Amino acid sequence: MKKHVIILGVLTIISLALIATDTRAGWINGNELYKKCTVKESSELYFMDSSYCLGYIMAVTEVYLSSGKFYKISCIPGEVDPGQLKDILVKYLRDHPEKRHLSGYALIMESQVAAFPCNKETSK
Repeated sequence: MKKHVIILGVLTIISLALIATDTRAGWINGNELYKKCTVKESSELYFMDSSYCLGYIMAVTEVYLSSGKFYKISCIPGEVDPGQLKDILVKYLRDHPEKRHLSGYALIMESQVAAFPCNKETSK
């Protein structure tokens, strides 16, 4: 079963890579993700958008971590929780508005690599 999950994850990564620059295909881009992740608590869309944001971040993270490939370029400590990953992404998107037109999953990966880079010893 675990092998099937890894294979599915790898296939998902390959599929996502093929359309990485074409957000018109229905994938969320950084602008949309930033809006969902920074929605105000007073908004009637707060629950829906903030849940979408966290779910999207966790899904992307889980796929890459389970594939084993991402783990070699990002070393996310086990103590990191979804809220912290959201904060890291929001800060990255705020600091890099010139990249927000890119795909959301690629920006999630970039933010995590920037926040949790592996040194040579941990990436082996």
